[in-house]
Amino acid sequence: MQRNTSNINFVSVIGQKVNEINRMYPILILDDGHLTIECPWRLRKGNRVIVGQPETKIEDKKDKAFLEFEEALVGNTIKDIIHYEDISDLSVAFDGDVYLDLFHDSSWYEGWQLQGPGSFFVVSTPGGGYSHWKED
Repeated sequence: MQRNTSNINFVSVIGQKVNEINRMYPILILDDGHLTIECPWRLRKGNRVIVGQPETKIEDKKDKAFLEFEEALVGNTIKDIIHYEDISDLSVAFDGDVYLDLFHDSSWYEGWQLQGPGSFFVVSTPGGGYSHWKED
């Protein structure tokens, strides 16, 4: 299946570093913005999965899973972002061939939100759509 990518310009977020991760959803705190994840996700290096959301839900595995997540991302820099618009999924590329893939999966809830500098904001809306705001 061919997936359509959006024409959103992520230049204001590309080059930002992950400074901290709040394990709540999780939330990646960037230099000037944040990425809140409320949907299934996986973190991979190349074509190998490092850790996925299911591991963070298992009580005796979640600390190890979040530690792997944090070790791969904290201090790492965003190199590229691909947004798929047919169902609002997001793939964030980092230095070191590391990728964070987000998969919107709800008809009732938002999947993720990416806020950058100024009024740059993209949200994956219920049902798999998206909304995008930016300064004109």
